[in-house]
Amino acid sequence: MERLSGLKKRAIRKKIAGINPAKAIQIKPPTSYKKILLISEEEKEGFEKLIKTVFPDAKTHLLHFRKTKEDQSGLHDYSVHATDFNLTGNLKNDKLSGLRKAQFDLILDLSSDSVIMDYFTRSIKAELVVGKKGTHKTAHDLTIEYGHDYISFLENLKHQLELLSKDGIE
Repeated sequence: MERLSGLKKRAIRKKIAGINPAKAIQIKPPTSYKKILLISEEEKEGFEKLIKTVFPDAKTHLLHFRKTKEDQSGLHDYSVHATDFNLTGNLKNDKLSGLRKAQFDLILDLSSDSVIMDYFTRSIKAELVVGKKGTHKTAHDLTIEYGHDYISFLENLKHQLELLSKDGIE
């Protein structure tokens, strides 16, 4: 879905390399997360309801690619297109600029190899960034085995958060 020119891709990668978020990672029980950002390459229908089963008190925001230049996403839904960046890699979309300034308790990064999604994963402030095992992204604080579908990923995530938030004591 990502169609970037070589020049724009290099500029965004340079911006990513310059982002060094200094943060203290906080792993809490699943019920303690209140604001979650789901990053994926496509809009995930019904995934918000699945997230509510693991994080019942959380407000979920979505970030995904869109096919058209015009952003028609809702209030808590964000979509990105290659034209949202100029040739020097600067973000032009005001709504996405606001997203970069937001603070989240948890970012769930389900994207694969995408320069644009890597940019957001690294630049948005979060207490914890979780990704799929095997994507080899440096922005992830914790990687979880994806399994065969979203449900197994969320079950694995819930199990790991419960264990780690209790220091492994059951």
